[in-house]
Amino acid sequence: MRGKRVFMAVLISIAITGMIFASGQKDQAVTTDDNTIKVAMVFNQLGDMGFNDEGFSGLEMARDQLGVEISYVEAPEIAEVESQLSMYAEDGIYDLILVLGATYADSITSVAKMYPEQRFSIVDTAMEGHTLANLHGVAAWDPEQTFLSGCIAGLVTMSDEMPLSNGNNIVGFVGGMDSPASRAGAAGFLAGAKYVNPSVELIYTIAGGYRDPSKGKEIALAAYDKGADVVFT
Repeated sequence: MRGKRVFMAVLISIAITGMIFASGQKDQAVTTDDNTIKVAMVFNQLGDMGFNDEGFSGLEMARDQLGVEISYVEAPEIAEVESQLSMYAEDGIYDLILVLGATYADSITSVAKMYPEQRFSIVDTAMEGHTLANLHGVAAWDPEQTFLSGCIAGLVTMSDEMPLSNGNNIVGFVGGMDSPASRAGAAGFLAGAKYVNPSVELIYTIAGGYRDPSKGKEIALAAYDKGADVVFT
């Protein structure tokens, strides 16, 4: 968990520094009289012990280690995101407005068009192909993130030294939304598993959301029943 939190903090820092200091045009950013940088973040909801909590941890690190003044709001429904981004943009006091999650790409693009002088950034998608000068995307390559996990799973599933091994040579992958990120993550996981264990089989399932633990448990148990001894989520 610590490694993922540090990773997310790096993404947040890249977004903050990359947008504010891009091309040396610091005068375009809105700063207070004491030159304190202000950053606002919109995300789904705290308490997931994963993506959102890690992103918020990165925001707190930007505050504590970089001296950034922060504000944030939780928007559990996609329909809320655009209005929350607009409210922050309307304030006109933030150097950067961030949103977490590729799911919100359309929302932040729409608001960025309405407020061309405000800088925006989205974490979890590179936003390639758009032409908005005030919108920045940052993301890791999903297959590379999951490749090493696949390597570990591919080794563990056939190792007699590991108590998890059942000899079936099957591993599972559970994705959240049916998105390019989930599919790329699954591809990286399978590639890693196949790299160390060419005959391994993959059970690949999409949950259809990120906040349904009961469904996640049901999917994982189904994968175990089919012979998987390692399930990646």
